[in-house]
Amino acid sequence: MKTSLPIVAYLNPLAPDAPEGMMQLDSRIMQGLPHTMALLPRWRAVLTLPTGLARTWLDLPPETLVSASLWEGDAMPAPEPPSWPSRPAPRLRLQRDGGTLAVLPLAAGLVAEVAGPDGRLWLRLQLRGWALHAGTVRGAGEFGSSLSLSVAAADLAADAFGPLPPSPAVVARLPVAERMESRSGFKVAMRLRRLVQLRERIR
Repeated sequence: MKTSLPIVAYLNPLAPDAPEGMMQLDSRIMQGLPHTMALLPRWRAVLTLPTGLARTWLDLPPETLVSASLWEGDAMPAPEPPSWPSRPAPRLRLQRDGGTLAVLPLAAGLVAEVAGPDGRLWLRLQLRGWALHAGTVRGAGEFGSSLSLSVAAADLAADAFGPLPPSPAVVARLPVAERMESRSGFKVAMRLRRLVQLRERIR
């Protein structure tokens, strides 16, 4: 792919739509980090930003945007380099009854399925968007930070089923004009059968 064309900067894919049946949740971050967001009964999400750079956040103006989902849709490269030495990496902890079952990176449009200890799916979640400002990283206050998710329980069986496929015996009795079948697989099977018979004769 030719990467020198200007249009390449605008080829970032848009975030996918939330799957059908998911509930949309929006939360303003007012008490700093970590930020806890209730999802479903017994479920919560905890937003954290581990950096270890306390001095950096103290020096930045509180309204400075530290991390945002909108950046992933902007043209690349960024017009200005960040003012900190490394890119912030927010994390979202998904907890059930206080225990952490999954830790997700913040990525726009991310759709995740969380399984329980028994291997069965318990939760389906989509990260719709977020915005974190330097003031929120330092502590409580209204700085415009927010988190938007879509969530649905995934521990229920399907309540609708499609029609069962017809029996091969029934399909074989239908007139040729009323059925559709592939002959390529049949030809391959016949060739393999002939090779097996030839090998048995050689022995």
